[in-house]
Amino acid sequence: MSIGPVSQGPNAEEAAYWSTKGRSWIEHEAVQDHLLRPVTDTLLELTQFQPGQRVLDIGCGTGAHALAVAEKVGPSGEVLALDISQPLLERAGQRFAGAGAPVQTYLGDAQVADVPGEFEIATSRFGVMFFADPAVAFANIAGALRSGGRMVFAAWAPVSVNPWWRLPITIAQARLGTPPPNKPNAPGPMGLADVTYLEGQLSGAGFTDFAVTPTTITLGATGGPADMAALSIQVGPAARLIRLFDARQADVAAIEDGLTRAYEDYVDDGAFAMPATLNIIDVRLP
Repeated sequence: MSIGPVSQGPNAEEAAYWSTKGRSWIEHEAVQDHLLRPVTDTLLELTQFQPGQRVLDIGCGTGAHALAVAEKVGPSGEVLALDISQPLLERAGQRFAGAGAPVQTYLGDAQVADVPGEFEIATSRFGVMFFADPAVAFANIAGALRSGGRMVFAAWAPVSVNPWWRLPITIAQARLGTPPPNKPNAPGPMGLADVTYLEGQLSGAGFTDFAVTPTTITLGATGGPADMAALSIQVGPAARLIRLFDARQADVAAIEDGLTRAYEDYVDDGAFAMPATLNIIDVRLP
């Protein structure tokens, strides 16, 4: 595992978060992989990775998306999996080694890291919405791509069209109160939901041929509403509000109960199935 600057710099707060609170993604890896597999499938279909390509996966987390890309580029290709969280990246490295996949890991902040190599494609499954300065970060990523290189990534559409975000926020705030408002387009899961803003950030970084594909998928899990409510108080917006307000156990239990009841509207044949809307962004370098 190579190492870039993470403990200091413009995204040090994100590095600290994903290296501490973000460890919950490791604990819930299996259900998260299942939940988000449709996002990876959509990216694979639209990107059409080819054998032999060199690919940079930004914000790889515990590595599920990078592994899927590695299957497409094959042993003649290469994937560099980059993340700002050492615990998540160490777990990803274990998975890559166990699968014998052509994936290397790199610990670094994509906004400032001197990423080694020259890549044909940069990809990301919900890993590029957290930059303090997206234009600077995208310019740095562009520097890791060869001339004519391409970046294809998934970002969440607004909260208003995503019950996976809207319901936990609504239910947690009803119990705990409203947190201070974020600035528009602030780093976070919805940081790039405004596609007009996003296009400006990418064009400022030198990318052209901006294309956005709004996509509706189904977030699925083998568990039912209670299982997903238990996940939601550990990972995601409800979990963040619970930590922000230092919620009492009674509050946490009430939020979990409220989510269980809300999630009962999203059951198919006994299993959780919730529609989600995201944007697939496809850009190129001249």
